[in-house]
Amino acid sequence: MKQINKVQARKLYEAGKPFIIVPANMRPDSQFAVHMKPGWMWRNFNNFYNEFCYYNCNNSEVGRYPRFYVED
Repeated sequence: MKQINKVQARKLYEAGKPFIIVPANMRPDSQFAVHMKPGWMWRNFNNFYNEFCYYNCNNSEVGRYPRFYVED
């Protein structure tokens, strides 16, 4: 897996391409990872990002911000 930044993840999201979003302290192959797949994009990226952070990145154990990955 290759880590990407938020700008690259936004481009993938808007193009409907797959990527993985996960809280910063969790592994991308953990149960906390969300595998975004084509057809799952239902809102704009900002709404998706804010909701993911609010519900999943809310303490220091899992991390306070997300990381993005793509599979090689």
